[in-house]
Amino acid sequence: MTQPTVARLDVPFHGGTIHLTVFGAEQAASPLQCVPGGPGLPHDYLTPLTALATERPVVLYDLIGTGRSTRLQLPWSRALLAEELHVIRSHLG
Repeated sequence: MTQPTVARLDVPFHGGTIHLTVFGAEQAASPLQCVPGGPGLPHDYLTPLTALATERPVVLYDLIGTGRSTRLQLPWSRALLAEELHVIRSHLG
């Protein structure tokens, strides 16, 4: 079985970046965007979901201030999470 491609992206956000990893980027199906719990958790514990990347792209990302995303002094809120999701979806088209 062929391994899906992996693309690493840094998406601009409030003067920093949100780090994304897209598994199976070559797949044409609708992507699965995984939202890490938190605040404070990077995407690492969601990597078992990358097994689905043979069927559709799987998008994992680190919330702003965690993992490989920029450490910004933004207070966490549901509005901030919604903005992150909007920015990621817009960036990926």
